[in-house]
Amino acid sequence: MTKPPLSGLGGWLWLVQLGLALQLAVFAAQLAGLIRYLFADGGWPAIIDSQAPDYHPLMAPLAVYELAELAVLLLATAMMLAGFYRRLQAFPAWIALYLLACLGAVALECVFILLMPSTRESVLQNSLPALLRTAVLAAAWIPYFRRSLRVRNTFVH
Repeated sequence: MTKPPLSGLGGWLWLVQLGLALQLAVFAAQLAGLIRYLFADGGWPAIIDSQAPDYHPLMAPLAVYELAELAVLLLATAMMLAGFYRRLQAFPAWIALYLLACLGAVALECVFILLMPSTRESVLQNSLPALLRTAVLAAAWIPYFRRSLRVRNTFVH
């Protein structure tokens, strides 16, 4: 008796579903929080005030970068979920690019933060762990999506 071929959104792919859904919620919450901080709580005037004690000329570009980064990643995550549930043949390549883009975005944010003396400590507390976590996820999932029989049998449309 032969086993049916592995296919469907089960197996390890349930972790991908969960991860993408959670990431969508995280990006949405982070974007909403940043918008609220910058535009409702007076954050923008504070970071562009050259007389402020913690002022740095890169703070405003970092804030704009973070807004753009979160908006793009939120949209990309929604597109990943749509491609995942539609079982698009291109999804394995898309998710690899998505994971690499997330890694690049976090790395660029780390560089920005390291260039500002007042924020360097936050790299060790927040950004470096995020960079390592993203690198580990990319290192685990990209090969899985390239080699998995379940992936090949599932993403066929």
